[in-house]
Amino acid sequence: MNELREIGELRDSGILSDEEFEAEKARLLQRSRDEATNKPTEQLSSSPPRAPQGLSVESRMAIQQAAADPSCELCGARPAAEITLRRLTGAVILFSSYRSNPILCASCGELATTEMQKQTLTKGWWSATAAVLNPVVVATNSNNKRKHQKRLRNGGY
Repeated sequence: MNELREIGELRDSGILSDEEFEAEKARLLQRSRDEATNKPTEQLSSSPPRAPQGLSVESRMAIQQAAADPSCELCGARPAAEITLRRLTGAVILFSSYRSNPILCASCGELATTEMQKQTLTKGWWSATAAVLNPVVVATNSNNKRKHQKRLRNGGY
């Protein structure tokens, strides 16, 4: 749904007209429905995402630029890059794990990593399995934070 938010921002900034926004929104929602029912809508390729053909040249360029230069999901700052963060919560017998892949700027990435580490370190020790996995999760988050910072220094996403 990040794409939907991006086209909404493009419409709000005047780059997309209401008609172009509605057409792109319908396409995204249909793709989402098709994915939910496992119907293929587009061929996967290694090339960057392309803007739909029914839009003006300026609108297509703006959509391609937004895909190439994503903004932070929390504050909207650029550059931003994806970071994978994990959290582990142990119970007496069982444990649960959570994984998140937000696109964040440097400061939001730092805050999100700190919060996930804090929750893992306080809640991740209460089962035998979680106690063994907890140091791995903490180390993985630290490593992912370093990778995120490196991606941001190299130009983002």
